[in-house]
Amino acid sequence: MIGYVLVTVAVHGCGKPDIPVGDGSAMLWETAAGEPEDTTQEAKETAGTVPETETETETEPNETVLTRLDCEKLGFDFAGDLAVTKAEELSAFAGVRSVSGSVRLYWFEGESYTGLECLERVDGDVEFGGRYLNDISALGALRHVGGDFLLSGTLVTNVDALDPLFEGEFDGFIQISYNPELTSLGALSGLTSVTGALALTSQPSGYFGLETIRQVGGSVYLGNLRYAAGDLRGLEGLEFVGGDLDISLTDPLTSLAGLDNLREVGGTLVLGGNPSLTDLTALRNLERVGSVDISGNYMLTNVDGLEGIEELQNLTINSSVENLRGLSGLRVVHDKFFMSDPDRVQPGLRQPG
Repeated sequence: MIGYVLVTVAVHGCGKPDIPVGDGSAMLWETAAGEPEDTTQEAKETAGTVPETETETETEPNETVLTRLDCEKLGFDFAGDLAVTKAEELSAFAGVRSVSGSVRLYWFEGESYTGLECLERVDGDVEFGGRYLNDISALGALRHVGGDFLLSGTLVTNVDALDPLFEGEFDGFIQISYNPELTSLGALSGLTSVTGALALTSQPSGYFGLETIRQVGGSVYLGNLRYAAGDLRGLEGLEFVGGDLDISLTDPLTSLAGLDNLREVGGTLVLGGNPSLTDLTALRNLERVGSVDISGNYMLTNVDGLEGIEELQNLTINSSVENLRGLSGLRVVHDKFFMSDPDRVQPGLRQPG
């Protein structure tokens, strides 16, 4: 695992740090007198001075929004991992265009990422978060992430600023979760495939905006969403999942409508703890799946919609299912299967051993 250094900094104004390209070491800028500068508004008014960059307005460094012209003048590249927790620390990187390592702002304590308006490229992972974070508009220039993407534990209402990042194929893992105010995933509307996993959990956003995604190379986790529509509309384009498809702990979910074009799941189809789920018919085009685990869906009385499946590695069906007509095409379970009532096993189904 790549290590990183927590960078603690204080700078004057919003310009490029007064040192060569960063090397990941801890940094601290001081005033000419050798004492850390007091950048509070009160101190500025008392001293009658402005920051050394001689800006016309007296604002805290983290309140200065960089323009494209600023980026052309101040832009610089940073070598190493960028990891900060406070807005005043982030201001030291105002003007950074690229980061050769990862950007880790998961424990960030500010309300916005002001200062990162010039950031276009991160070669490693990005971890965006912050319990007070409600604005990510400063990330509007970001167009490339070489590793995984995480946005979690924030108060953001949309991810529109990330629209340029999610175009075509994303080569990594995308996790957007635990953002209780997030109501739109529209920024992902240009995404066609994800080579890693895709996790969209614990937020009220639903799935509208994901219609263009055709395949996910890893697993897909959809769960614990407060989604009033009660289905999975927005995922109509999804045809292939290379890993597991896990749809769990979503109380309002009554059907899987939205997965109508899904044809293959390489791992396990998991439907667990969805107490209102009654209808699986949207899976009628599903032809290949590794295993099926359906449990804790207490309103589900049948598995109609699974007729296209001919063989499975493992099969688990919970006690609420009253008939197995939906498994009429299933001929063999290669490893293990569990059903609360063995008498319901479909005629012709060959059990292992």
